[in-house]
Amino acid sequence: MASTDTRLARQVSVKDYLPGPETLRGIIPLQLLDRLRPSLLVDSESSAQRGLETDEAVRATLVFERDLAGSVWLGFELSVRLPMECQRCLQDMVWQGDMKGRWALSGSSDLEADLLELEDGMLDLWQAVEDEVLLSLPMAPMHAHDCAGGATEVAEGVDDTGVEAHVTETRRPFAGLDELIKERNANDGD
Repeated sequence: MASTDTRLARQVSVKDYLPGPETLRGIIPLQLLDRLRPSLLVDSESSAQRGLETDEAVRATLVFERDLAGSVWLGFELSVRLPMECQRCLQDMVWQGDMKGRWALSGSSDLEADLLELEDGMLDLWQAVEDEVLLSLPMAPMHAHDCAGGATEVAEGVDDTGVEAHVTETRRPFAGLDELIKERNANDGD
Protein backbone atom coordinates (compact mmCIF):
# COMPACT_ATOMS: atom_id res chain seq x y z
CA MET A 1 0.00 0.00 0.00
CA ALA A 2 1.36 3.41 -1.00
CA SER A 3 1.50 6.46 1.26
CA THR A 4 -0.78 9.39 0.42
CA ASP A 5 2.11 11.53 -0.87
CA THR A 6 3.34 8.92 -3.33
CA ARG A 7 2.71 9.75 -6.96
CA LEU A 8 0.33 7.28 -8.55
CA ALA A 9 1.57 5.50 -11.65
CA ARG A 10 0.02 6.77 -14.86
CA GLN A 11 -0.97 3.29 -15.97
CA VAL A 12 -1.58 0.15 -13.95
CA SER A 13 -2.23 -3.46 -14.87
CA VAL A 14 -5.65 -4.30 -13.47
CA LYS A 15 -4.82 -8.00 -13.04
CA ASP A 16 -2.10 -7.06 -10.53
CA TYR A 17 -4.81 -5.80 -8.15
CA LEU A 18 -7.30 -8.64 -8.47
CA PRO A 19 -9.12 -10.54 -7.08
CA GLY A 20 -9.01 -7.66 -4.58
CA PRO A 21 -9.97 -5.74 -2.72
CA GLU A 22 -6.70 -3.89 -3.17
CA THR A 23 -6.24 -0.22 -2.23
CA LEU A 24 -4.00 2.37 -3.83
CA ARG A 25 -3.47 5.76 -2.20
CA GLY A 26 -1.48 8.58 -3.69
CA ILE A 27 -1.40 11.85 -5.56
CA ILE A 28 -1.37 13.06 -9.12
CA PRO A 29 0.38 16.44 -9.46
CA LEU A 30 -1.80 19.08 -11.13
CA GLN A 31 0.95 20.12 -13.53
CA LEU A 32 0.68 16.64 -15.09
CA LEU A 33 -3.05 17.01 -15.82
CA ASP A 34 -2.90 18.95 -19.09
CA ARG A 35 -6.66 19.16 -19.69
CA LEU A 36 -7.37 20.49 -16.17
CA ARG A 37 -4.74 23.25 -16.06
CA PRO A 38 -6.60 25.72 -18.37
CA SER A 39 -9.56 25.67 -15.94
CA LEU A 40 -7.39 26.91 -13.09
CA LEU A 41 -6.88 30.55 -12.18
CA VAL A 42 -3.14 30.15 -11.62
CA ASP A 43 -0.62 27.48 -10.81
CA SER A 44 0.00 26.41 -7.20
CA GLU A 45 3.07 28.65 -6.74
CA SER A 46 1.14 31.76 -7.81
CA SER A 47 -1.77 30.64 -5.62
CA ALA A 48 0.42 30.80 -2.54
CA GLN A 49 1.63 34.27 -3.54
CA ARG A 50 -2.03 35.35 -3.87
CA GLY A 51 -2.82 33.97 -0.41
CA LEU A 52 -4.88 31.03 -1.66
CA GLU A 53 -4.49 27.70 0.12
CA THR A 54 -4.66 25.24 -2.75
CA ASP A 55 -3.33 21.78 -3.45
CA GLU A 56 -0.54 20.93 -5.82
CA ALA A 57 -2.07 17.54 -6.53
CA VAL A 58 -5.25 15.52 -6.62
CA ARG A 59 -5.33 13.14 -3.64
CA ALA A 60 -6.76 9.77 -4.54
CA THR A 61 -7.81 6.57 -2.81
CA LEU A 62 -8.62 3.82 -5.30
CA VAL A 63 -10.00 0.37 -4.45
CA PHE A 64 -9.92 -2.47 -7.00
CA GLU A 65 -12.45 -5.25 -6.36
CA ARG A 66 -14.38 -8.03 -8.05
CA ASP A 67 -18.00 -8.65 -7.09
CA LEU A 68 -19.75 -12.05 -6.83
CA ALA A 69 -20.98 -11.75 -10.43
CA GLY A 70 -17.37 -11.42 -11.63
CA SER A 71 -17.57 -7.74 -12.52
CA VAL A 72 -14.43 -5.72 -11.81
CA TRP A 73 -14.86 -2.34 -10.09
CA LEU A 74 -12.62 0.54 -9.17
CA GLY A 75 -13.97 2.59 -6.26
CA PHE A 76 -12.56 6.09 -5.90
CA GLU A 77 -12.36 8.96 -3.44
CA LEU A 78 -10.72 12.10 -4.81
CA SER A 79 -9.97 15.39 -3.09
CA VAL A 80 -8.47 18.61 -4.42
CA ARG A 81 -8.50 22.36 -3.71
CA LEU A 82 -8.20 24.35 -6.94
CA PRO A 83 -7.58 28.08 -7.56
CA MET A 84 -10.41 29.52 -9.63
CA GLU A 85 -12.05 32.85 -10.38
CA CYS A 86 -15.47 33.53 -8.86
CA GLN A 87 -17.85 34.29 -11.73
CA ARG A 88 -20.02 36.50 -9.52
CA CYS A 89 -17.38 38.90 -8.15
CA LEU A 90 -14.39 38.02 -10.39
CA GLN A 91 -12.14 37.61 -7.34
CA ASP A 92 -9.82 34.72 -6.57
CA MET A 93 -11.36 31.75 -4.82
CA VAL A 94 -10.58 28.16 -3.90
CA TRP A 95 -12.90 25.41 -5.10
CA GLN A 96 -12.94 22.33 -2.86
CA GLY A 97 -13.65 19.19 -4.83
CA ASP A 98 -14.46 15.94 -3.05
CA MET A 99 -15.59 13.18 -5.37
CA LYS A 100 -16.64 9.64 -4.51
CA GLY A 101 -17.95 6.83 -6.68
CA ARG A 102 -16.94 3.79 -8.64
CA TRP A 103 -16.10 2.88 -12.17
CA ALA A 104 -16.78 -0.44 -13.90
CA LEU A 105 -13.70 -2.02 -15.43
CA SER A 106 -15.33 -5.10 -16.97
CA GLY A 107 -18.42 -7.26 -17.08
CA SER A 108 -20.78 -4.81 -15.38
CA SER A 109 -24.49 -4.92 -16.07
CA ASP A 110 -24.97 -1.72 -14.02
CA LEU A 111 -26.21 0.83 -16.55
CA GLU A 112 -25.44 3.77 -14.25
CA ALA A 113 -21.77 2.91 -13.81
CA ASP A 114 -19.11 4.57 -15.96
CA LEU A 115 -17.19 1.93 -17.87
CA LEU A 116 -13.47 2.67 -18.12
CA GLU A 117 -11.70 1.35 -21.16
CA LEU A 118 -8.69 -0.87 -20.67
CA GLU A 119 -5.97 -1.11 -23.26
CA ASP A 120 -4.33 -4.56 -23.16
CA GLY A 121 -5.38 -4.89 -19.51
CA MET A 122 -3.84 -1.52 -18.61
CA LEU A 123 -5.80 1.34 -17.05
CA ASP A 124 -4.76 4.98 -17.45
CA LEU A 125 -5.33 6.19 -13.86
CA TRP A 126 -4.39 9.80 -14.56
CA GLN A 127 -6.93 10.09 -17.38
CA ALA A 128 -9.71 8.52 -15.27
CA VAL A 129 -8.99 10.84 -12.32
CA GLU A 130 -8.64 13.92 -14.53
CA ASP A 131 -11.95 13.09 -16.26
CA GLU A 132 -13.72 12.84 -12.91
CA VAL A 133 -12.29 16.17 -11.67
CA LEU A 134 -13.20 17.91 -14.95
CA LEU A 135 -16.75 16.57 -14.77
CA SER A 136 -17.05 17.82 -11.19
CA LEU A 137 -15.90 21.38 -11.87
CA PRO A 138 -18.67 23.94 -11.57
CA MET A 139 -19.74 25.59 -14.81
CA ALA A 140 -19.56 28.97 -13.11
CA PRO A 141 -17.48 28.78 -9.93
CA MET A 142 -18.73 31.09 -7.18
CA HIS A 143 -17.91 31.76 -3.58
CA ALA A 144 -20.08 29.84 -1.10
CA HIS A 145 -21.01 33.13 0.57
CA ASP A 146 -22.97 35.87 -1.16
CA CYS A 147 -20.31 37.97 -2.83
CA ALA A 148 -21.16 40.80 -5.17
CA GLY A 149 -17.80 42.06 -6.33
CA GLY A 150 -17.85 45.25 -4.34
CA ALA A 151 -21.35 46.23 -5.45
CA THR A 152 -22.69 45.76 -1.95
CA GLU A 153 -21.21 46.19 1.46
CA VAL A 154 -22.47 44.13 4.35
CA ALA A 155 -22.28 45.85 7.69
CA GLU A 156 -22.66 43.70 10.73
CA GLY A 157 -23.83 45.18 13.95
CA VAL A 158 -26.33 44.91 16.73
CA ASP A 159 -29.73 46.60 16.48
CA ASP A 160 -31.73 48.17 19.33
CA THR A 161 -33.10 44.80 20.43
CA GLY A 162 -29.63 43.30 20.81
CA VAL A 163 -30.13 41.01 17.80
CA GLU A 164 -27.26 40.78 15.33
CA ALA A 165 -28.24 42.65 12.20
CA HIS A 166 -26.92 42.47 8.66
CA VAL A 167 -27.39 45.70 6.75
CA THR A 168 -26.73 45.74 3.05
CA GLU A 169 -25.91 49.04 1.44
CA THR A 170 -26.00 49.09 -2.34
CA ARG A 171 -23.67 51.49 -4.13
CA ARG A 172 -24.88 52.81 -7.44
CA PRO A 173 -21.79 54.07 -9.29
CA PHE A 174 -23.84 55.60 -12.16
CA ALA A 175 -26.51 57.21 -9.99
CA GLY A 176 -25.13 60.72 -10.63
CA LEU A 177 -24.77 60.14 -14.36
CA ASP A 178 -28.34 61.24 -15.08
CA GLU A 179 -27.67 64.64 -13.49
CA LEU A 180 -24.41 65.05 -15.43
CA ILE A 181 -26.16 64.29 -18.73
CA LYS A 182 -28.92 66.78 -17.98
CA GLU A 183 -26.29 69.41 -17.04
CA ARG A 184 -24.32 68.77 -20.23
CA ASN A 185 -27.45 68.95 -22.38
CA ALA A 186 -28.46 72.21 -20.71
CA ASN A 187 -24.98 73.69 -21.37
CA ASP A 188 -24.98 72.48 -24.99
CA GLY A 189 -28.31 74.23 -25.56
CA ASP A 190 -26.84 77.61 -24.54
